[in-house]
Amino acid sequence: MAVFDLAAAMEEAEDAAAFARQHKNPMAYVKATELRSKLSGLLIDRVEITTVDLTGALTAARTRVFPSAALKRENEEPAPPPLPAPDPATEPNGRTPSFE
Repeated sequence: MAVFDLAAAMEEAEDAAAFARQHKNPMAYVKATELRSKLSGLLIDRVEITTVDLTGALTAARTRVFPSAALKRENEEPAPPPLPAPDPATEPNGRTPSFE
């Protein structure tokens, strides 16, 4: 059973780069070179996990896209409070159901 180690992976990446160069495929050559860089530790993918204020980000985006709408919103009166949730004991028309 053959062992697949760093040397074998690097050799396959070199073969892929040679194949890409031979067939004049620049994207495949770049990917093979990127793989060799990752294998050798020269290129490291970093993952950053952060908390995002989605509401603030959307507001900022709207302000960038529609700057006049942001000015109007600042000058308008605040929206009325939401209506209370309907009471499940009443019908949709507001009357109390009769069970006759």
